[in-house]
Amino acid sequence: IELANKYNVLVVEDSAYRELRYVGKQLPTIKSLDTEGRVIHLGSFSKILAPSMRLGWALASPEILDKLSLLKLASDTQNSTLNMNATLEYLRRHDIDEHIAKIRPNYLRKLNLMLSTMRETFPDEVSFTEPEGGLFTWLTFPVGFDATNFMKETLLPKGKVAYVPGATFFPVVQEPNHARVNFSGVEDDRIVEGISRIGKLLKQTL
Repeated sequence: IELANKYNVLVVEDSAYRELRYVGKQLPTIKSLDTEGRVIHLGSFSKILAPSMRLGWALASPEILDKLSLLKLASDTQNSTLNMNATLEYLRRHDIDEHIAKIRPNYLRKLNLMLSTMRETFPDEVSFTEPEGGLFTWLTFPVGFDATNFMKETLLPKGKVAYVPGATFFPVVQEPNHARVNFSGVEDDRIVEGISRIGKLLKQTL
């Protein structure tokens, strides 16, 4: 915030997964530290209510929100009126914080199941993050390994499993030896089976 104030720049706080923290203390938002209205805080109902909503929110100064509204209008006119009204009605009738408190343990169980299966089935050459929140873990393969080619040529045809190759997450120099894996929308037995298939094929390949 001090640097933003000093150099007169805006800060975009993409906080779509903030409510899905499973371990440790909830950290303050950057927006809560904003002293000059420079922070644009973004949240998402798609992560905490329903994926198909594709609906979020923005907290910012009125001047910035006016400009964001014009950009939204120019890009896709608006979000679905039905989705917006359905979300509004849900918030009126239900306690969203209570709902989030119920889904956190479920996601944590799925995360721990995925991580334990990775420890049991992945080769030592592959590392993975153990996140404190969110819906994904990040895989790192040995240098020189192409995660996109492995998925296209081996994982999909032989294992019928997919992940998101990590190269496109790098804005400047892409690193092909990474992938992102999701656990949120999959039943427990399919998590174990899918991760086990990835591990088996990795051991055969590396």
